[in-house]
Amino acid sequence: MFTEIFVVLGVIFCLSLLGYLIPQIIVRILKPLDLKTRYGGGYAFITGGNSGIGEAFAKKVAKMGFNVVILGQNEERLTKTAAALKEIDPSIDVRTIKADLSGDAEKVTQSIVQQLEGLDLSILFFNAGLGVFEDTTQPTEKSLIQFRSNIVTHQYIFQALYPKLASRKLNSNSNNSRRGAVLFTASGLAIITTPGSVVYSATKAYLGHFGECLATEAESFGIDVVSLYPGMVNTLFSKRGGDELPPFVEKINQNPNSVASLALSGIGRVTRVDSGFQAVTMRLITKVIDANIFIKILSKVGSKKKNEIRYATNARNGPRARTDARAAQDRLGHAMGGVLELVECVDS
Repeated sequence: MFTEIFVVLGVIFCLSLLGYLIPQIIVRILKPLDLKTRYGGGYAFITGGNSGIGEAFAKKVAKMGFNVVILGQNEERLTKTAAALKEIDPSIDVRTIKADLSGDAEKVTQSIVQQLEGLDLSILFFNAGLGVFEDTTQPTEKSLIQFRSNIVTHQYIFQALYPKLASRKLNSNSNNSRRGAVLFTASGLAIITTPGSVVYSATKAYLGHFGECLATEAESFGIDVVSLYPGMVNTLFSKRGGDELPPFVEKINQNPNSVASLALSGIGRVTRVDSGFQAVTMRLITKVIDANIFIKILSKVGSKKKNEIRYATNARNGPRARTDARAAQDRLGHAMGGVLELVECVDS
């Protein structure tokens, strides 16, 4: 009796693992589809497109022949990235939009929509993000800024642009034509959070899950949707840790280009893409250990780290204290396996 039960459970477990691993292996083996033919060209709009994963997205779609609009907060990086895109393909149109996504969402969105007026948008990348480690018992304005940047303004922008994408004309020159694609950059921390990254993890979980929910409707409109869950990535945040990065972090850190390639390979094939050792491991853990148990384990780990979190939160008086606080936050983040994919760092 018990033998049969264990056999059935084993079969179910193996099928669950295969159901997860097969799509992830496919996107790692196959090259991205011919997206320009699939969508008939047009413009790719990328939030946080001037650095990190966003910049990698911009360069790759530029190579495909798409016109590109990159949005970011740092004007110098915007200009530099735009120049690099023109070098890739001088024939494409490259535009930049300077915007602070942590500001008034309605006003920011109105400005963005005005600057996008008349453009044939075919791919939307909701990629920009802000991450801050804080003690939730001593929150600051940064947590609210993070929430507005990662969720609220992106939601406003989505609601302004998605209906236009859904009504876009199909490419009559392709038998497999679609109207376009939407990609959401979540995070490995959206799969399993770590103490100290509560707001960041929750906001990224929202973006990722929103994309997965959207995919159930988008198919009928001929729109491909991908939710990307990258693990540790060598972006602005990880560089900020300097020599304090543990050796194991350096080994599993991903290059933004490889993350972007994987996500683009998933477009038109799968909805959820996990990138990197950290994200894949976290996803596999959720298939083995129930969330209630794992949350309990993490809460025990978090209790040991709370003093370091509070030190990082409280040390705000004077330049040296701020430097120490930033270093403590970085050490905490890397030690807990939580490298945030900071595309636009408004907390620096």
